[in-house]
Amino acid sequence: MSLTINIGSDSGTDAFDISDDALGALTLYERPTNTFAYQGTNSETNDFLDMELNIWFLTQGGSTIGSGTYSVTPIPEPSYLFPLMPIAALVGQRWRHQRRRT
Repeated sequence: MSLTINIGSDSGTDAFDISDDALGALTLYERPTNTFAYQGTNSETNDFLDMELNIWFLTQGGSTIGSGTYSVTPIPEPSYLFPLMPIAALVGQRWRHQRRRT
């Protein structure tokens, strides 16, 4: 899972992202209910973002500097690749087995 959140001055290279803001952050996504929650401190700006129940609050130095609502749009996984995975594994295993015989 990747996550980048751009809000105001917390954008671009200073965006909230789970790759470097993960320490102390809460990130939760439940696919069956399409529920998303995030709480984290931006490592670049030290701003705090709280996203729960489709409402977000951005605080800086303990003061709220922004708020609003959000929605989650999941990107579907390409289902056509899943049937190919076992076939690729079998072909690779057979190829390895034949190489050992020769």
